[in-house]
Amino acid sequence: AIRANDSSASRMARAYLDAFAEDTRGRGLRDSADSRMAKASEISDSKALARWRALDLFRLIAVVLMVQGHVFTELLDPAVRAEPWYVHHRSLHGLTAPIFFFSSGLAFGVATIRHWREHIEWGPAVRRRFERYGWLLFIGYGLNLPKLSLRRVLSDATGENARAFLRVDALENIAVSLSILQLLVWLTKVPRRFTWGAFVLATAFVFAAPLAADTDAEGWLPLGFAAYVNSQTGSFFPLFPWTGFIFLGAVAAYLSTTVDGALRRGRAAGFALTGLGCWLLAQGYERAGAAVPVAPDDWQSSPTVFLTRLGLVMMAFAVLCAYESFFRERTNAPRSESPDLVQRLSRETLVIYVVHLVLLYWWPEDVGLSERWAPGLGVVGALLVAAVVFVVSCAAALSWAQVRRRYPHGFRRFQLVSAAALLLISLVKP
Repeated sequence: AIRANDSSASRMARAYLDAFAEDTRGRGLRDSADSRMAKASEISDSKALARWRALDLFRLIAVVLMVQGHVFTELLDPAVRAEPWYVHHRSLHGLTAPIFFFSSGLAFGVATIRHWREHIEWGPAVRRRFERYGWLLFIGYGLNLPKLSLRRVLSDATGENARAFLRVDALENIAVSLSILQLLVWLTKVPRRFTWGAFVLATAFVFAAPLAADTDAEGWLPLGFAAYVNSQTGSFFPLFPWTGFIFLGAVAAYLSTTVDGALRRGRAAGFALTGLGCWLLAQGYERAGAAVPVAPDDWQSSPTVFLTRLGLVMMAFAVLCAYESFFRERTNAPRSESPDLVQRLSRETLVIYVVHLVLLYWWPEDVGLSERWAPGLGVVGALLVAAVVFVVSCAAALSWAQVRRRYPHGFRRFQLVSAAALLLISLVKP
């Protein structure tokens, strides 16, 4: 159902329904989709183009949990980690990666649906997308490179350095998963077909994960490709099942927006009920003994674990959506034209991610805080260090964004020169 607040919106709704009726008769499928999105692109309502504040908050919360969790893992005294509360701490931080992946799919879906015509054919928008995904791969594999030495990887007879270099971490998974989603946009051409395709693929990635975990992918694929199948090569986030979070995030984006790109009312209830359903389904399978069996060391490939995490993530996001609706609609808070601190930081989560890793591990020499302050801090000390790491990472991210906005052409050249320099250093460094 399409809700219209004025006559222009009503005319747009009728035009959309007429186009959709033609679409379902099987004639002019692409033309009707283009016409619908062309009409949607003419809408200048700021509500349709507003950023999703709940999504910005969600990503920022994930960044805070990520930094705090990594600091505690590396610096907290082992005796403290042996206390009962730390088990619950680890369970909470087990949601950090699912939040990042799900929010990446949400952001992709919202941006794509709002500007559908720009993404169904090759053009500047798609080119910029693949450039960003290429940078994600470059940074991800660069962070994996042992001692920043490609020579060390190529000359290693044991292959351990190659495994460390080619393992799939969060950035590599996100880059490849979003690339697959963009290819799906090209193939389907219509938002509804895209959504169904993403849902089917997500289901396949999730429920085929136990089979993928038991597959000797390295026996029939090169190491770099086998690393995307399962964790046997040392990967932290193979496509099975982690890509499911990203694809389902894109599905949720379609269900949360109207044809003109505006956010639907009642989305908080939708996320809450869907999340509760996923969680109850997982618990029911577990108690009934119908859960798909997996090896103890591959527990993260279990569809039951995936559904549990997905349910908790969606219910948590529902709380933020409810807060957003209350804050904007009931208090009539004014909408700022310029991004606030939350929005600015949520846009720079990649920089925060990289900087906090450098501070903790001092890439590429591995002599960061984790080496200088070997595990031995109490809870208060670890919290203080986490706060300092977070503030420094955020300051670096905001400075990075400011330079990029003020000097776009020079910044582009700086990126390319820096990448070339790092590649050259990795080739000559022993």
